[in-house]
Amino acid sequence: MRRRRRLLLVLPVALTAARLASAGLTHAYAGLEPNPFDEKINDIVVLLTDGPLDAASASGDVSDATGGLKNYLRLKLRENPEMAKGFGFLDRWVVGNRTLGHEVLKEKALQSSPDFDSKVDAVVIGPDRVEGTVYTKGVQESLGEKIEYRISFNAAVKPRASGR
Repeated sequence: MRRRRRLLLVLPVALTAARLASAGLTHAYAGLEPNPFDEKINDIVVLLTDGPLDAASASGDVSDATGGLKNYLRLKLRENPEMAKGFGFLDRWVVGNRTLGHEVLKEKALQSSPDFDSKVDAVVIGPDRVEGTVYTKGVQESLGEKIEYRISFNAAVKPRASGR
């Protein structure tokens, strides 16, 4: 895991300034996990959090590490050259799933699959390392909530868990 500079995530829960909240997502984790449509293919799961994961969470699958987190953005990067033509990046990758958790949402998380709102400016996307910036083009609406973010990340990618 590498720390990146603190960038802002703004999640307005309502249109009033009193209901705005922000959290700096400064920690990045990544791991290979089976693609839900073809288990022979790996997705790269990226988890951005506002603090370090505990040892138990860090040792398991990245997808499962969101329990107990208040502020996070989880992306499942999927290699799909056909879909990437329309809304992907690096000619072959798409955000197959996005889950956003924030303390103002309480237990609710905002999910999108596939995610058309997140854009990725990738430096490196591969089985060993991911680096780039994920962002929305301005304020977007997701399940009745307004969201906007721009977060840079850089993380070593954990290998796929044995037996998976």
